[in-house]
Amino acid sequence: MHRPPEPDTHDPSAPRDDALDDREPAASATLIEITVARTGGIAGRTRTWSVTARGDGTAQWITLIEQCPWDAEADTPARGADRFVWTVDAIEDERARSAEIDDGDLAGAWRELIDAVRDADDEAPALPQPPTSGGEAPSAPTEQ
Repeated sequence: MHRPPEPDTHDPSAPRDDALDDREPAASATLIEITVARTGGIAGRTRTWSVTARGDGTAQWITLIEQCPWDAEADTPARGADRFVWTVDAIEDERARSAEIDDGDLAGAWRELIDAVRDADDEAPALPQPPTSGGEAPSAPTEQ
């Protein structure tokens, strides 16, 4: 049995489910996941940063993602040893995008997106420390 295709939720002319009542627009349920990986350098190690946002926190990420030239070819070939290569993976609901950027091409929208992801990941709360060998968890510092 053939079913008609589902309406495209990204098509602005498609009817909106929320047009009939006061519910939040469907965009507020959007899920954004962005992962940035940097490989290369002298040690050849990979460093990864990531951010996940849902609801009201997605607008800035959507703007940053949409400003990037996902389909553009690299302007300059990577030159020299020990250069970094950046891999950016962005998922907006069901739409996935991926790009590999040489260090020499890391400017403009790419730089803004990568810096924002790195900053957001660095601001994430630290993981709890494992218990000490005495079996007790270390106490949190107190102010006096």
